[in-house]
Amino acid sequence: MHKHQQAPWIICPLCAGDGKVDQLGQVNRDDFDDEEWQDYLDGGHNVPCANCAGTGKVREDAPINVIRFGSNGQQVQYAGEDDASEHFLRMAEGWA
Repeated sequence: MHKHQQAPWIICPLCAGDGKVDQLGQVNRDDFDDEEWQDYLDGGHNVPCANCAGTGKVREDAPINVIRFGSNGQQVQYAGEDDASEHFLRMAEGWA
C-alpha cells in the first residue's frame, strides 16, 4: 500500500512567517497622531494571517489565499494575488 506523502512545510509567503498581516494596507503617516502611529508600528492593526491561520507556515503545494480589506473594513478572501488584483481593478473602474 502506497502512503501519500504530504508536501513539506514552508514559511508562509503572505505573512513571511509572522502569522499576522496588517489589516490597513498602505497608510499615510499624516493620518495618525503620534500615539496612533506608534500603535500601528507596534502591530496594533495586525490580524491573524488567513493563509496560514496564524501559524506562519503552509504546505509547499497549498494555494495562497490573499486577504484584502474593503473600505468598510470587511475581509475579502481571494485565491491568489492575481485574483485580488483583478477584483481591485474592477472595483476602481466601478464594475464590482
